[in-house]
Amino acid sequence: MKQNHIVVGFEPVPTNMDLLCMSKLLGDWQYDSSRLHYVEAAASDKTGMMDIYIPIRADNSAISQTSAVKNVGGDAEKVQIYTITLDEYLETQKVESVALLKIDTQGHEYFVLKGAENSLKSRRIKAVYAENDPGLIEAAGKTQEDIYNLMISFGFLPYNDYWEQVTITRNSFVKKDGVKPLTSLRSCREGESGPSENACANYNILWLPKD
Repeated sequence: MKQNHIVVGFEPVPTNMDLLCMSKLLGDWQYDSSRLHYVEAAASDKTGMMDIYIPIRADNSAISQTSAVKNVGGDAEKVQIYTITLDEYLETQKVESVALLKIDTQGHEYFVLKGAENSLKSRRIKAVYAENDPGLIEAAGKTQEDIYNLMISFGFLPYNDYWEQVTITRNSFVKKDGVKPLTSLRSCREGESGPSENACANYNILWLPKD
């Protein structure tokens, strides 16, 4: 898909943005990076300013200090960053269709999705691939059930990221016949299957429209 689409990345941390832009500049001689664009902001549920915590190693920023240093330890520095909703960005940039929204935001996934409500309901956004880490989600003040209920209300169903279960075309992801959606986003312990074979969720979730 990447050969036929524009890719837009949102990055609120200035040092990370500098690295991304340098990589893009150096990559121009190797490949066509004209379809790659970066926005120095965080996608969220409102446009404005918010605090974000950046670990001293500066590669794992999160909306809460606990999430920022969960896996790396040490201290985190609080800085203010700019936020924008995806609904507003897509509208102002006159983007008619998004083949895939990829989210890995250290537990902030609920707020990113909430800020894309209109685009998801209208199917301007065709599919979502999002991190599903219960600890990070709870540190951000939400639960896996909150995300599940939100996306169900938008008309999307969750699937484990087994790519052999999906047919990928130039502009869409379509589940194959017989593939069933998850009944929750809960991760199961090793050896636990839950009430049905599709009850246990993976670390990443693929959301597809139910219609």
